[in-house]
Amino acid sequence: MAPSSPRLLFPTLLLCTPLLILLSSGIARLVQSPGLTSPLDSNVHTNPSALFNEVLSGSHSGDTIVKVAVPFGFNATDNEFRFSSYEGDELKKRALTWVQALAGSLDSLGRLNGPRSQGSPWNDYSQLAEKGWTVHENLPERYILGKPTVDFNGPEGPYAKLKISQSQSFEVTAAQAEGFTNCYREDNVATGAYFSNIYNVPSGAIIAEANFGALHQLNKNGFGANHPTLPPLGTRLPDLRRWSDVVWLVWARQAGVQKTSLKYVFRHDIATAETKGIIDRAAGVGMDQFISAWPGIKFLPGEVEFQALLGTAHGKGVAYLIADHRELRLKNIESVNLFTTYGAPASYHLLFTLTN
Repeated sequence: MAPSSPRLLFPTLLLCTPLLILLSSGIARLVQSPGLTSPLDSNVHTNPSALFNEVLSGSHSGDTIVKVAVPFGFNATDNEFRFSSYEGDELKKRALTWVQALAGSLDSLGRLNGPRSQGSPWNDYSQLAEKGWTVHENLPERYILGKPTVDFNGPEGPYAKLKISQSQSFEVTAAQAEGFTNCYREDNVATGAYFSNIYNVPSGAIIAEANFGALHQLNKNGFGANHPTLPPLGTRLPDLRRWSDVVWLVWARQAGVQKTSLKYVFRHDIATAETKGIIDRAAGVGMDQFISAWPGIKFLPGEVEFQALLGTAHGKGVAYLIADHRELRLKNIESVNLFTTYGAPASYHLLFTLTN
């Protein structure tokens, strides 16, 4: 049964102006984006540094270099992570190109390297419950879904090399499982979003494991933008929905006075096609051909591959995590590692290492 149409909150509609702009920006980007061409197009650039300079200057003509599916209206600044298998034929699709990833990185870099005075409004743990999030805390790290316990253990794995103790890791799952009020309506139904991550405070590590945002869950369950009777999708989303904000509130509660100790943010077993396509391009291989055991390939600030990775939803999520929360205002991203586990096709992972 579909959820009933919630009651409008007309007196507070003006508070949703940023969301209206966000919704329209997704359409504007689609209209303005260049026509899709084959990844084998003869105009594809072979000099990534020159390409990045063209993006910065606005002179790039828009050759498609990496072509993968992205749902229509997806805004990477929301850093909502989805498994692409649920995108479905009912969703319009466009390409996340290497050029678009580089352009998207300007938002991440601007937040990281510019003034951080504004920040996120979500800084109180109690706000999770207010917005319909239920949190299950301090579950011992288990063999769940992508199994980071298996992937990252071993004498040559990242846990051993970075001195991350599994015994000090705890899984915390935040599920948007209750009704909530936003600036449009007072009785919105739960979206089913959930963010399941592993937190290791002594080692300063977050291992992002299974993360499904509100947009993904509503579309997956048939309550997306094309639903015939429900109000517009953008008006049915919780204000508190970004991965970066939810993860920060959980990390801050877990870490207490050590909240500034955050050093490592892993994106484990990436299944999102857009990000995997950018990883393949950064590694210089064909689609789904990247294989490189830990520590894999490391990119540093100033390298074009580093910029492109920050332009993916996964990169933006980490950038927002540290740029939007004042306790981390002195931190930045010092490197990104790409690495894999298992064989072909391999499981893709990213490690964002933060400055001290």
